[in-house]
Amino acid sequence: MSDQGDTYDVDDPGVPNGEGESWEEVSQRRTEDHIADRETLQDCIDVYGANLQSVIAVEELSELTAEIARSARYGDPLDVSPRQQLIEELADARIMLDQLTLIVGEEEVLDEREAAISRLQRRIEQAPGGDES
Repeated sequence: MSDQGDTYDVDDPGVPNGEGESWEEVSQRRTEDHIADRETLQDCIDVYGANLQSVIAVEELSELTAEIARSARYGDPLDVSPRQQLIEELADARIMLDQLTLIVGEEEVLDEREAAISRLQRRIEQAPGGDES
């Protein structure tokens, strides 16, 4: 884990490089970006409607599923072209999942996600080689 005094590369804020933004600047920018993104996603739902956005979510998730299968079947996921396509589909699907979260209720989804992560952690701890401490 990096010290909060580290600076981060603007293009890859997870990597300290000694030249970019401070941890605080990255955190603030990401928070501001998230708020702006949330407003844009809500505007999209308001303009196009929850039903249409739900249908588009199915389409985007289907495209992601197909890309995952293609990558696994035909290509090395680290190759630039298939990897970039997978990244694009992940981004599109994530946007639609974020919209669905707003549609059904953000707090409920976050609560359920937290519970699912807890269940996952318990399964990892119980798995052979898992950390049972």
